[in-house]
Amino acid sequence: MERPAFPESCERFQHLIFDLDGTLTFLDLPWLTWIGEVCGLLPVGAVDEFRESVLNGRAWAVFLNDCIKTGRLDPMLLAQVSERFERKYFKHIPNWRAISVLPELARGRTLSVWSNNTLYSADRSLREMGVRSLFDRVVTQGESRYLKPDPEPWSDSAAVCALELTVVVGDSENDVVAARTLGTSFVPLVWHPVGQ
Repeated sequence: MERPAFPESCERFQHLIFDLDGTLTFLDLPWLTWIGEVCGLLPVGAVDEFRESVLNGRAWAVFLNDCIKTGRLDPMLLAQVSERFERKYFKHIPNWRAISVLPELARGRTLSVWSNNTLYSADRSLREMGVRSLFDRVVTQGESRYLKPDPEPWSDSAAVCALELTVVVGDSENDVVAARTLGTSFVPLVWHPVGQ
């Protein structure tokens, strides 16, 4: 297996916050089923916009956070639906190219995961890949009222490391928005399997 080089642009950072889905793992889940379940929680007028944002790769969590903030979505119900879905359809496929560099990155740095998965799913993925112990913090859905990219769960991040020494490493528009709202840098890390 070819071992990817850690991007030199990240060497100055002391705290690396990794996305899980699409960055450390690939997913094999029935997304249309999840979309349907979440649509069942939303008011009729919000369903099409949510469905479109997910299917078009936009930062759908921003839309759901807006629904939570405006009282159109109960975050506890969203967490329950997400956990039930993840327990039934759990299938994270390790991104071994990304996983292989984690032990080296952990030396002298703080590693975290920031995911919209539930703790059950994120923790299980990291344990099954044998890398859970490398992460000082795993921030998941349910830890705060809002989903990533809302920075609320990191309000104490200055105690871990200064924001200018922190970087969000991810693969999606949601991760770019997460870095922006947190006030950190962003590094794209997209290593897809051959043929995808």
